[in-house]
Amino acid sequence: MAESNPPRQPPVVPESASSPLKPITARSAFALEHPNRDDRLVQVEVSTRGKWFGPVSPTEFIETLLPEPAPIPRPDFDKAQWENASPSSDNVKMEKHMYPKFVEAATPFCPSYDVKATDHSYDNVSWPGEDKKNLIELDVSVYPKGITLDRKLDISRVEMFFEFSKDDSGFDDSGKRPFEKEAADSQKTRAQLATYASAIMATQFRTHVFCVEVTGHYARLIRFDREGAVVTSAFRYDTDTHLVDFLWRFNHATRENQGHDPSVKIPEPTDSNVEKARRVLNLAPQTVVWRFEVYDEANEQVLVFYGAISPLSMSLSPFGRCTRGLVVMDVHGNKVYLKDTWRIVRQGMVKEGDIYAKLHQSGVSHIPHVVAHGDASPGTSWQSTISLSLPSLVTTDEDSEYLRPFTHYFIVFRE
Repeated sequence: MAESNPPRQPPVVPESASSPLKPITARSAFALEHPNRDDRLVQVEVSTRGKWFGPVSPTEFIETLLPEPAPIPRPDFDKAQWENASPSSDNVKMEKHMYPKFVEAATPFCPSYDVKATDHSYDNVSWPGEDKKNLIELDVSVYPKGITLDRKLDISRVEMFFEFSKDDSGFDDSGKRPFEKEAADSQKTRAQLATYASAIMATQFRTHVFCVEVTGHYARLIRFDREGAVVTSAFRYDTDTHLVDFLWRFNHATRENQGHDPSVKIPEPTDSNVEKARRVLNLAPQTVVWRFEVYDEANEQVLVFYGAISPLSMSLSPFGRCTRGLVVMDVHGNKVYLKDTWRIVRQGMVKEGDIYAKLHQSGVSHIPHVVAHGDASPGTSWQSTISLSLPSLVTTDEDSEYLRPFTHYFIVFRE
């Protein structure tokens, strides 16, 4: 993957009494006026309630979400090494002592990746309307092997992560509802997990993100998408092989199964449109240029555009439409506006592009023209959220009002 600098810091968006935007976490400029880190985590936790699906059996999680076995047998499970990484070890007096031990134990199962302790390192990803310091702090991060980093923690390059807690899991396996524990420390754990997953999704192009919650002797596997997070029941990582099985399969999984969006890619080095896009869009030399492949339902063809992530379009929540707008360039060198969103899938809901088509047919003036629109990468996996793609993994309250499936959708406008 091409090298990238951290996202540019966006300007502060002034609060407006007349703004039509609701005061939700995803539009952080319109929430608290000067939120600190704890305020922000509280907002995230509240916004994610009811969107944690579990507990799911670790075996079912692995077999369903990373179904392809690795081409070669995984290394043997070394029980003693994992015990040495647990609170039972004489070398582990504090939570932070677990991080390097976990890195050492996990590394043989991730030969294509660098597993690094990144505690006390921060990435200052900013969402609209705030310059939030020290919001992103991952305990252990997994990076592509051999990449060059200009700082210890770069959330835009993280593939997956581990979050540790002494004894405050965010979840309750007892069968009681809600699945989410209500203790303050448990709420904070969930808020951290959601915030970090959201930061990965905001600075990359992802359909989903994997992570691992480690609580004392126990671990849980978690997968975030735009609808919710599938969470396994807790298991002993020093006696069960679920964690090493997961890491080995993740290491050998396709980019798509790992969560990377196949419709948005880094262009080939020989693609002349990259430098052209830098000139047309006035992008800095170090800015990563992406290639967007938009399937146009009207003409049944794929159109290609080039552009960069805008910090002003980042969502602080991992769940929901998570719309981001980008000024991009088409292959002819024209500037157009690309809307990257996750549309709600409900009976009777009409796609935005079809609405514009009807408005134009009716002669409505002063509306933009649609260049292309359609669901992303039709026919591929993971462009629809979990209750549509794998409903068997969605375990939630029987009367839950939060189940809301989404499908990834692009629409491109010109004036």
